[in-house]
Amino acid sequence: MYTVDRTPLANNWDDRLAGGYDVIVIGSGYGGAITAARLATAAWPNQKPSVCVLERGKEWLPSQFPDNLAAGAGALRNAANPLGLYDFRFGAQIGAWMGCGLGGTSLINANVAFEPDGEVFDNAQWPQAIRDARDAGTLKPLFARVRSTLHAGRHPNGRDLSKVKALEHGSQGVAGAEFDLCDIAVNFEFEGVNAAGVKQRRCINCGDCITGCNVGAKNTLDTNYLALAKSGGAHIFPQVEVDRIDKVPGGGYAVQYTRHGDAGTEQGSLLARRLVVVSAGALGSTGILLRSRANGLGLPNTLGTRFSGNGDFFALAYNSDKRTDMLGWGAHPESDRARRIQPGPGPTLFPGPTIVARIKYHTDRPLAERVTFEDLSLPLTYVDAARATLSAFLGKDTDPDDALDNLREF
Repeated sequence: MYTVDRTPLANNWDDRLAGGYDVIVIGSGYGGAITAARLATAAWPNQKPSVCVLERGKEWLPSQFPDNLAAGAGALRNAANPLGLYDFRFGAQIGAWMGCGLGGTSLINANVAFEPDGEVFDNAQWPQAIRDARDAGTLKPLFARVRSTLHAGRHPNGRDLSKVKALEHGSQGVAGAEFDLCDIAVNFEFEGVNAAGVKQRRCINCGDCITGCNVGAKNTLDTNYLALAKSGGAHIFPQVEVDRIDKVPGGGYAVQYTRHGDAGTEQGSLLARRLVVVSAGALGSTGILLRSRANGLGLPNTLGTRFSGNGDFFALAYNSDKRTDMLGWGAHPESDRARRIQPGPGPTLFPGPTIVARIKYHTDRPLAERVTFEDLSLPLTYVDAARATLSAFLGKDTDPDDALDNLREF
């Protein structure tokens, strides 16, 4: 199995500042990691503020992520396993899949750094400052800055992957369809230390991005923004779950937490003298703020309203005519399965990262009518279960009058 010797970012809990911090950042996903990095590395005119990051999950390093079904089931987050990596929430009309660990959902997302269409910000519910930045042309450079820090770019051999060839076929002959490779936060270029001082390896196209990268090639937030925050002096404390925020009469805020340590759980309070940044995700942040309001923190009645999903829907084609080779084989390049699909003459048979390419349809139509399709690789953890399950599903025959139909008629 591939391994990478990576130094943990987490500080020892006993090294926390006794008098608290100027700024406490709750959550280590994109919002928290970027904010912490900006605060810790900014050129302050006077004294630099002390900053700490609190993350409810543990720090996951390459080679520690599950890559079989039993390990994956054991990494589900629940009341009995608060440090589980995979946090699923299901409602009546929508479900959410979140990462629980240092780096947030970047640990298990599909890596795509997708810049939104400018019309997205026409909605008046966006903060006016963001809409003004869009209109002034100052928003695009910020997208470019984030994309650079995440080291997001296109797969150098993406068009050779068989699943990408199959996707591209779907755009041919369709008016207004735009096929291209995605910018993805995956390292294809080097083995060694990256710009943030973190050891990484090159992507081996194993397909395990969304269960956790055991190769060390995925540009998760612990390889960039969180490492930058740490280098700027921020303290990083995983396994600390925030319950609520209380206003302190003499100034500042008391952040009430439960810490899930090796010796059990402990509850306590950490002082933020100047500022608390609540960046624990759409559900996590809302839960913290609702509990804080219920305990007396002055917050508006609109809190917890105006939720929406990100528009993701999954459709699967099984046993199709075109070979896609999208079954992952994990960080095991010497395994029997990996050897069986090593490329030779003909198409590249690697599964590749979870998402590599996309087709945009109806790009000339209003925003609500535009659709984007992307490819998918299934991680090793779910391959055997998917084979057993999908073969039992009753689907729709999308290519009638083929050999199978003729056989049935016979």
